Parts: sequence; C-alpha cells; structure tokens
Amino acid sequence: MFHGKDVLQALSGRETLLDAVVSEVKITESGGDPLLSIRFRLDRRSRFSVAEVTFSEILDFDIAWDDSLVFGNVESYKFCQLADAEFYLSLDPNADTSPEVLGIAAMTSDSQDGFYVRAKMVHLTLFP
Repeated sequence: MFHGKDVLQALSGRETLLDAVVSEVKITESGGDPLLSIRFRLDRRSRFSVAEVTFSEILDFDIAWDDSLVFGNVESYKFCQLADAEFYLSLDPNADTSPEVLGIAAMTSDSQDGFYVRAKMVHLTLFP
C-alpha cells in the first residue's frame, strides 16, 4: 500500500491510470468522515490488474455523470499534489490545463475540471 506523495510516484510509470477503466466508485465513512475510493482496471501493460485509490480527509468532490458521457474509460486525467499539500484527481480535466499542456510540476485544480476529488490524504492499493 502507498500513501501520500508515494501514490503519485507509484502511478507515474507502468502503473499509470491512462487507458485504465473505472470499475467502481464507492463512498463510505470512517469515524464519521467520508472516504472516496475509485477502483481501476489497469491497462494490460501494467504489472498489476487493479488499482484502488482511496481519498481521506476529503475537502470536496464532484463525481457527476450523465448519459452523454462514456463511463469508465480514462482517456486523460490530472493527479497531483497542490501547492497547499492537498491531493487532487480529475478524471475529466479541462483540456486547456491537461498535463500535456502544463507539465506535471505545474498542474493545478481548475473550476472546469469534472469528476474530481480534493483531499488531504490519498492511499493506493495495487492488486495482481
């Protein structure tokens, strides 16, 4: 299991979320605080078949979806640690601020990003 910045490092190589498929989104609680978990089926090039990213100490999230969108396919994403040490994941990032445009070090949250979560802590579990 990976925690905090180690999650970003672990998902920066072969275990990338790009081309993964979201298989489950789950909101639970622990001690009265919400936990948001997203389970991904990873691309066949990965050494692992499933990654589960869990956010705790959540500050806000928006996981809206409608039938005009294809559910599950991760065609682009933004996953970073913001300047205030918060972790941010968007599975529907604004194209103008995607990693290809900004570069990893300069990524920020964007009010036009969709399907996002912002939290103080993130955890990653990889499954064979």
